[in-house]
Order: sequence, then C-alpha cells, then structure tokens
Amino acid sequence: AEIYRYNCYHAFVKIYHAKFDTENAVVYCLKGIDVAAKNKNDFQRANSYRALFSLYFNLRKRDSAIKYAAYAMDITEKINDTSNIATMYGNLSRIYNEMDLYDKAIDFGKKGIELGQQYKDYKGMLISMNNLGNCLMGINREPEAIPVFENLLLEGQKHKRTRSVLNALINLGILYFNMADEQNTTRIAKKMKEMEPTFDAADRMGESYRHLVYGYDLTLQRKFGLAENEFMAGLKIAEADSITAPLESLYLAMSTIKYAEQDFAAATVWDNKWGALDQTLKRQEMSEYALDMEAKYETERKEATIK
Repeated sequence: AEIYRYNCYHAFVKIYHAKFDTENAVVYCLKGIDVAAKNKNDFQRANSYRALFSLYFNLRKRDSAIKYAAYAMDITEKINDTSNIATMYGNLSRIYNEMDLYDKAIDFGKKGIELGQQYKDYKGMLISMNNLGNCLMGINREPEAIPVFENLLLEGQKHKRTRSVLNALINLGILYFNMADEQNTTRIAKKMKEMEPTFDAADRMGESYRHLVYGYDLTLQRKFGLAENEFMAGLKIAEADSITAPLESLYLAMSTIKYAEQDFAAATVWDNKWGALDQTLKRQEMSEYALDMEAKYETERKEATIK
C-alpha cells in the first residue's frame, strides 16, 4: 500500500504545481519524502528531492533549492540513475547563474551537456545547453554563447523539441543584433518565421520575443517603420500580460528607432519607460532579498529554540 501512497502524493505534487499552487505542492512533496524514506526507496526519494528543488527555486528560496538539489544529486549518483543526472546539472547551472556564481554555473552546464550526450538523455542535454548559453550571454561572453545556442538550435530540431528551438532562435537573434551582424540576424529571423506554425500559441512571452527579433532584423535593414510595427506588436502582448522580461528590450528597441529617426522627444519618452521599469525590477529584487533574509532569520531562530 505504501508504494501507492507515494504515487498518490506525487500525483498531488504535479496537480498543485500545474495550478501554480507551489505552497501545497511543497506540502505533498514533503509527505512523499516521508513515505519514500519509510519504503527505503531511493528512486522515490531522489524523485521528490528533485521536485522540491524545482518548487523552492520557483518560490525564489534559493538556499533551500540548492540544499535539496544536493540531496537529489547525491542519491541520483549513488543509485546511478543515468536518466536524470544531466537534467540535475542543467538546472543547477541555472540556479548558480541566478546567484551570480558564474564559474560554477558554467562548469555545471558543461557537465550536464557532457552527461546528456553520454547517457543519451537529450532533454537534460538541451536544458544544460540553454542554461549554459544564458549564463555566458549574461556575463557578456557573447562569442562563447553563440556556438552554444547554434548547437542548441541544431540539436533541438534533431530531437523535435520546439521549446529548445525557440529559445535558441530568440537568443541568437538578440546576440547577432547586438553585434550588428545583419546577415546572421536575417538568417535567424527567416528560420523563426518558417517555424512559426510549430510554436505553442499559448506562449505569450515567446510571441512577444519573436516580434522583438523580427523588429531587430528590420532595424538592421534600416526599415524603421516596419521595425516599429513589430516592436509595438510585441509591446502590446507584453504589456497586456505584464511580461517584464521582453519589456525592457522592447522599450530600448523603440528608443533606438526614435534616435535613428532623429525624433529625440519620442526617444526620451521610451528611454524613461525603460528606466522606470529597470528601477521597479531592481526594487522588487531588493525587497525579495530582504524578505528572504527575514525568512532565513525566522527559520534559524525557530531551529535554535527547538535545540
């Protein structure tokens, strides 16, 4: 009966996770870990620790995420569960990148790619490629990021994972535009247009970023009016759904267009929008950090009281 109890708890974790109710997902994850420990079932334990790692990561509790990732990694390696190890390294690469521990993020990303290839775990390999590329891009190591994303594009197509393909295309579009490489920006925009029907229609963030890349391509071709239409279409989606990630790039892109057209008044308006959003995001990050510190202090105080 205990094996069914575990499966039942784990099903609840998936349901709550799908409903974005992370708090309840965590509760059932912890219940699952208890049952797995009683069953002395390391596969179940590793499975729950991996889920817990992902849940805490979404809650932005990075210390806890890393702790449970380490537990999961230990067990995954101990039981030689080759089908999950590359994904683990890929996910840890993302966490270390967000914590500004770039060397570790790069090492873990590379290790994830290597293990994914070794064990033919292509999902883990693609996750690792994407997170390694994002890390290199974030620390301005563009020449190193480009081959990673070009590889992600090829492998994503080969293994029919459209999410990976779209991530690669978006990032390559941004990278080549930043390098003012007109030929490659056009190549990427064309490929994106070709693959448009295969992308998930519900992915509003992806759609917003696609307009950004199409606009970048037109900007480099000096077709400012058409570029502006693309940027505005992307803005409409991002603003309607409050998707902040592409918003900063879109505001900046509009400001660039207006400067190119020598419409300085309009350029200043877009600059100000970009500046205001940048400030808001920084404030949000600081308040989240403060809350995190408070929660950490509370937990330590409770643990000390118990002791």
